[in-house]
Amino acid sequence: MFVLDQLEQSLGEENFASYEGSRMVGDIVPGGLETFKEMKEQEKVDWRRRAIDEIGRRASGKAAAVAGHFIFWTEKQEAGQITLSVAHLQKWQEAEKIQLPHLCRQYSILFSLVNSDATQLDKVSMLERDFQLHTEGHNLACAERKLDEAVAAGQGQPETMLVIDADKTLAAEHTGAKFLMMISEKRQSSDKAWTLHNLFGRPLGYSYTAFRQATLLYEEAADDQEFEPLCHDVGIGRG
Repeated sequence: MFVLDQLEQSLGEENFASYEGSRMVGDIVPGGLETFKEMKEQEKVDWRRRAIDEIGRRASGKAAAVAGHFIFWTEKQEAGQITLSVAHLQKWQEAEKIQLPHLCRQYSILFSLVNSDATQLDKVSMLERDFQLHTEGHNLACAERKLDEAVAAGQGQPETMLVIDADKTLAAEHTGAKFLMMISEKRQSSDKAWTLHNLFGRPLGYSYTAFRQATLLYEEAADDQEFEPLCHDVGIGRG
């Protein structure tokens, strides 16, 4: 709830709304969360869907931020209130980080990992504003404006424009794939969930959502201080 409270202060309530998932379930289920916990799994799925629909209704055109869980405690773990080691909790965290990207890709949901430190709140706020505003039409308008600005900055009307495609069509190497490979080697990461081959394969294909996800992947892979040097190394063929 801390992050939601901070987002409310940062974004305001005119265009954004925030909700806590379990609280919404408790609000709409007769008998509240205690009754919900006693239900069979399919009943829980149905009520979760109703909670999502209710959030959409209450948000009424606003961008909604919803805090929730992915992997839950088992009933045995809840009842016993067992003590877990830090290593076990890290495995739980890694399981969520591995499984969520696959599910999001399956259902065409954009996914991004954000660190829990306080400095990341600005990034979360930025993503919220971006998701609320950014559409395929908005993206095209931004690209056309940048192109017009680049042409206008030149001297006179250009007769010829050279366009270079660096995805191995006109380049010796796939620069995007090389960028991600260098990130993986630097961080000694073996996660293959968001390789470009997987990202642009089924079910997303070469869709607008896939390219938006690729952008989030690049932004997640390197911060502002790392990004330019990595791009430079890729461009000169280093690594």
